[in-house]
Amino acid sequence: MPRGYKKPSVIDIAVLKDDPTILKMIIDAGADVNAVHTYIGSALHLAACSVLEHQYEILRLLLEAGANPNIQHRFDDGSQLKSPFVEYFRSRDVIDPQVVRLLLSYGARVVMRSPVSDMRGQLRNVLRLAATRDQLQLLSDMLALGEGYDVSAINRLPLPIAIKGDILGRAMNPASLQQICRLYLRSVVTPFRPDVVSQLPIPTDMKDYLLGN
Repeated sequence: MPRGYKKPSVIDIAVLKDDPTILKMIIDAGADVNAVHTYIGSALHLAACSVLEHQYEILRLLLEAGANPNIQHRFDDGSQLKSPFVEYFRSRDVIDPQVVRLLLSYGARVVMRSPVSDMRGQLRNVLRLAATRDQLQLLSDMLALGEGYDVSAINRLPLPIAIKGDILGRAMNPASLQQICRLYLRSVVTPFRPDVVSQLPIPTDMKDYLLGN
């Protein structure tokens, strides 16, 4: 699209059409999956926040094509666009663990800060998962990949005592060597995606662990 274009792009419209076949054709034709033309965000933002019958497949196609689940964008007026991974949680009442694990497997980061201070900040979404108490395994998976802890912000959250204690323990104590290696590899393997991780010279179960499974 031309520089300065401020309307939904062809790939945005393809996402809203909820048709993976059309979307793949547009991606194969060279569409920029990380372009941001409107305040809605990138195509991945749109796919993550919309109610789509084929959401998982559409997200997978975009991620395979290089869509960034951690993309950050600041508009000319100074407003900030939160990452697709953050916006996915904010946009729905029921969280699909398969979608979360898909995003994690393509490098989505669990930054334990407020989204006000970091556009990738997941603290409010963690609070929501803790409050509902019906997806504790998903909460555990998210906490296991936590990084960049903001202790002051965590202390201010109205979390259950046990969960707050767990999070503060992770924030204030040294991470295990295994955890350090996990986060390090997730940050340096480029592009971070399942097919690339599958080629690493490490055991299969460690590959799954690295992907966030």
